[in-house]
Amino acid sequence: MTFKNIKNLNILIIIIFSINCSTYWGNRKKDLQDTITIGLENPSYGLGVRVSYLPLGFFFMGGESLPGKKDKGEGIGVRGGGVGKYSTNQLLVGFLGGEMFYFGEPLLSEKGEPILEEKIISTASQRDNLKSYNVKYIKIFSDPPRQRQKRNKEKTRELIVKKLIEKNKDPSLLAYLPEKPKKPFGYPSTYPFQIEIFGGIYYSFRLGINFSEILDFLLGFTTYDLLDDDIESTSDTEEK
Repeated sequence: MTFKNIKNLNILIIIIFSINCSTYWGNRKKDLQDTITIGLENPSYGLGVRVSYLPLGFFFMGGESLPGKKDKGEGIGVRGGGVGKYSTNQLLVGFLGGEMFYFGEPLLSEKGEPILEEKIISTASQRDNLKSYNVKYIKIFSDPPRQRQKRNKEKTRELIVKKLIEKNKDPSLLAYLPEKPKKPFGYPSTYPFQIEIFGGIYYSFRLGINFSEILDFLLGFTTYDLLDDDIESTSDTEEK
């Protein structure tokens, strides 16, 4: 190998290392942003707190979640891993009500209506979509028989298909596995690990911390992605 070839190889190694290093620290930055919620929102009235699944208080935030509506709730700050403006609605009366959150501009259909995935507004960023949610508090604790039967059928189907794959060694059978919804109950897996306090008159504050995201951030330094959220979104690519 000539000196020129060695030099070119070193340059290639440095470029690859720099790209991987940039991606690594970019993911650590995103993971850190996931851990906290600091936002200023309007229009809103009241005071409330949420510890995991349990909300308590009297609070109204925003209104219609469709783009262009004047009573759509808006916020600015750090929430769901995003930094900047976001959309949110919330109604809390005692421990009843619900809330909605997504970061970024919604994707629109040809008719100009927001595209929904599992009743949650979709945006161009895959990563932001992982953190969005649309929940009704009372439904968190309900489990209708029809839904239980559907899940049991899908589990049985999954077991049968996996056994057939093991027996026949045919990867094409993977197509018959039931597709698992990413948010079967309208919220991501990190939702139960969130603690938030929110309140104000017209302009309200929102402060929160998520313990599962803290663990994901710490483990991320070992390159282990606990929450599978170290992904490069469409919007991130466009920014580059």
